[in-house]
Amino acid sequence: MFYPDSITFNKKQQDYIEGITGNSFRKPLEEKDRFIETFNHFLQNELNTHNLKNHFYYKVVNPDNGNIVIHSDPKQKSDGNNIVAETTIFAENYFMYSYKVQLVSTGASRYFNKPLAIVIISSAILIVLLIIVIFSLVRTTIQQQKLSEIKSDFISNMTHEFKTPVANISLALETMEKRGLAEDENTALYTGIIREENRRLRNNIDIILETSVFENKVLKLTKIHTDIHDLLTGIIETKQIEASKENGKIELDLVAEDLKIFIDEVHLSNVILNILDNAIKYCKEAPKIKVSTLSNSNHLIIRIKDNGRGIPAASMDRIFDKFYRIPDGNKHDVKGFGLGLYYVKQVIETHHGKIKVKSEVNKGSTFEIWLPKR
Repeated sequence: MFYPDSITFNKKQQDYIEGITGNSFRKPLEEKDRFIETFNHFLQNELNTHNLKNHFYYKVVNPDNGNIVIHSDPKQKSDGNNIVAETTIFAENYFMYSYKVQLVSTGASRYFNKPLAIVIISSAILIVLLIIVIFSLVRTTIQQQKLSEIKSDFISNMTHEFKTPVANISLALETMEKRGLAEDENTALYTGIIREENRRLRNNIDIILETSVFENKVLKLTKIHTDIHDLLTGIIETKQIEASKENGKIELDLVAEDLKIFIDEVHLSNVILNILDNAIKYCKEAPKIKVSTLSNSNHLIIRIKDNGRGIPAASMDRIFDKFYRIPDGNKHDVKGFGLGLYYVKQVIETHHGKIKVKSEVNKGSTFEIWLPKR
């Protein structure tokens, strides 16, 4: 009995049988007009939806012979170099031959370089704007530097011009006293007022001059080995007279060890005088000021405690700012430029020291000056 399963074929015979069997069912794409119409409609819609119709066209190619079966834009010259995407359709379809669908750029440079051109133009505009900004900043900085130099020169010349009449006033007062022209009570009162106001004017001129020097960062300290207690004693003797006029008193408590340190006597004296001036000026009652010294292994500490108005907590971080004065309504009973404590801090920091403040409104303030021993 004949059994079909017992029949065997070699490889060539099997390929031949599969070929005639498959080809009897498969039809070329060119013969499927309806499919071509549907396929064209679908791809055209996709290109239109993504706004790509003017930049791309597609074609369907027979991979066996390279013939173009479908071409969406026959006017375009086919160029294999402009193919941007390619896929195979019907690769596993038993009833259809496989074909390649290719997406081709109508001009790759026109499509792909447009966004790139926008980026380049935008970058160029930003670079130009950045150059303009940098140039403006440099020009403004140079102008500010020139203005600062002009201002400093003006302040320096102005203060030196003011010092001449101030010195002449002091000389005239000394001459009057030596010749006995200020012996009666009224004259002595007026000469005392003139002397005090002249001293105040001289101090203000010195502060303005020193502040302008700090702006230029050319302050030079002349440090000498100084006994701090001797320096403080001399300063207190001078300020004691001023405090006594307000029925006040300055008390000394000098207990620090290692008294001699390297400092600039002139600048440090001005620092102590500034703090004492504020202690006397900003006191609503008889000023009671205590000046004491302490020391540790690395620092000598000068502490100045008063019973003045105190400093509000909101102003504590700004009292050393240039031109800053503590707000006090519309009162102007205490004159000043807001430069004193700014100058104080600059001098202390130039000595590589530090200054600390503790204060409470209506209970007074305590300033501590920490100076390095070496």
